[in-house]
Amino acid sequence: MNHLPEQLISSLRNTQGFDEKSFIKIHEADKQITSVRLNQKKVTKEKIAQNDLKNTLSALPMDGKVPWSRNGYYLKERPLFYLDPLWHAGTYYVQEASSMCIEFVLTHLCDLSRPVRVLDLCAAPGGKSTAMAGLISAESILVSNEVIASRTHILEENIIKWGLPNVIVTQNDARDFGKLKEYFNIILVDAPCSGSGLFRKDPDSVREWSSEQVMLCSQRQKRILADIIPSLKKGGLLIYTTCSFSQEENEEMEDFLMQQFPLDNMAVPFKPEWNIVETYSHLLHAKGYRFYPYKLWGEGFFLSCFKKQNEGEGEGSLTIKKQKKNSRLTEINDMQKSILAPWMDEADNFIFFSLKDSIIAFPQSSQLELITILSQLKVVYAGIKTGKMAGRDFIPHHALSMSINKNKNISSFDLNLPDAVRYLRKETLPMNEIPEGWLLAAYHGHGLGWMKGIRSRLNNYYPVNWRIRK
Repeated sequence: MNHLPEQLISSLRNTQGFDEKSFIKIHEADKQITSVRLNQKKVTKEKIAQNDLKNTLSALPMDGKVPWSRNGYYLKERPLFYLDPLWHAGTYYVQEASSMCIEFVLTHLCDLSRPVRVLDLCAAPGGKSTAMAGLISAESILVSNEVIASRTHILEENIIKWGLPNVIVTQNDARDFGKLKEYFNIILVDAPCSGSGLFRKDPDSVREWSSEQVMLCSQRQKRILADIIPSLKKGGLLIYTTCSFSQEENEEMEDFLMQQFPLDNMAVPFKPEWNIVETYSHLLHAKGYRFYPYKLWGEGFFLSCFKKQNEGEGEGSLTIKKQKKNSRLTEINDMQKSILAPWMDEADNFIFFSLKDSIIAFPQSSQLELITILSQLKVVYAGIKTGKMAGRDFIPHHALSMSINKNKNISSFDLNLPDAVRYLRKETLPMNEIPEGWLLAAYHGHGLGWMKGIRSRLNNYYPVNWRIRK
């Protein structure tokens, strides 16, 4: 670990919950904590209840639960995740433990049984988006946004692996959401920050930290928040988080929000034994929550929640006439639907439409929300990319193999561990009898991708950009 910046230490000495000796000691120890969060839509509650995790996730050295997450687990050591087919299958996500608290916040401050519109504004690489997607109802939608184009690729990949149909990935600046006034029930702003909370995970970032960088981040955070708050419905929830220890990016941001916008600060009922420190902003005494790495098993993290004043729903959408005029939604014909339907479970619950050269499936219940987003934002990915038509033949897309909505009776072959790794390296698999047609490559019952038997050859259709290269 590089020497901690003295400017950072001195700026924290009057911060609530800060213990200088413990702070320095925990960073000098250089201990790495690894944690994962299970995909509760793929690793079922029944298996968790039956303590079947050892058989389902045998490659993971489990070491106890993350207390504020129903699906989070610590690991005794960090394995080579890229050699675990179940990681590629989207059965779990490697996520820093402190940030898993979003699950607790949503389940305690929101009614997730009803349809909601959720925005994860700064979403890449997708940890918090996959967590929220698994919590909301099937009639809800999640817009997972990332402004930086190069980071949308990993976000799209993780959303596809998670396999849920009611997520839309966009690439937009916060100001672009001004066209969707009072549209979202929940907005998460995991703001770009100076990153001091992650010094243990990324020691090289210590050299990049400066008080000037903190001020620049603070200014950027204010601009992002000012741009996005008009898109929050009256009575809606704003969740603000950073991985910074600096007050300028945390408690001072709380005062900024309450001074400039009609927001009420909300308390989060974290349990005292979790050692999450409740803090109060200097001017308006807004409650925030600090995760100090010497008090709990996790990295540095800050969270604060706000409710937009004036109960009641805003307009929340454009007129339907304008939506249809501006959208790019073209439904497929009945013949194509009849060819595609056997690949999906409960196909009647989805709308199928063409986007570029692919057929997309999206929940029928959220069709108007889809049209709105398509007409107003730059959409990178939406719903389930099922595949494309080649004459009367259907060519399945990799995303369909990851989806929880694929037909459970699709022909599949469950691979052993060595063959699963070969498949993920896009190698040719040795098979004595090769069936004709499309075949789902699986591991422990979870889809990995597609194979196709053609006469005496078995073609591997795993995406070349996703293959294991080591």
